[in-house]
Amino acid sequence: MSKISLIVLSIALGLVIFIVGGGMGIVYQSQMETGNTAAIEKCTAKEIIVDVTEKDCVSLVKALSSSVVTSVAAHGTVINIEGNNITLKTNKDSVIFSFAKNVQISSFSFPSSSEETGKTISPTNTAEQKKSIGDIKIGDVLNIDVNILSTGSLEIKTATIINSK
Repeated sequence: MSKISLIVLSIALGLVIFIVGGGMGIVYQSQMETGNTAAIEKCTAKEIIVDVTEKDCVSLVKALSSSVVTSVAAHGTVINIEGNNITLKTNKDSVIFSFAKNVQISSFSFPSSSEETGKTISPTNTAEQKKSIGDIKIGDVLNIDVNILSTGSLEIKTATIINSK
């Protein structure tokens, strides 16, 4: 074998090793990123918030229940209704809320199909309907505005039934 052939072969072998090493590095890095994401998804709020003191929680509730914060929005599917309390669930999380005495509940009715109305379904041909707590059923999807009381409990001041079962 000539000297030039050995040099070309060495360069080619070096390039192959470089490319294989780079590919292995990319695969390794993507596995590490996937592993980290899975670990984060397994964490619960309690595991994430480990350095929060009771004083911090009291300060947070005080701030969120002040008149500066007018409401907090929430969204979920009704999984339980018990007296004045309702439980909403989204994905793996569920939260219990209570209804304010003067809660305002509404829903929107949409035409059953665009063929019946001859129009495209849009906000201009929908109608808001006033509802009551008794109209909310398990399986309904709600958008709610919540007041955080000084006790830390969550009180619904307005609710919109997005789709009713």
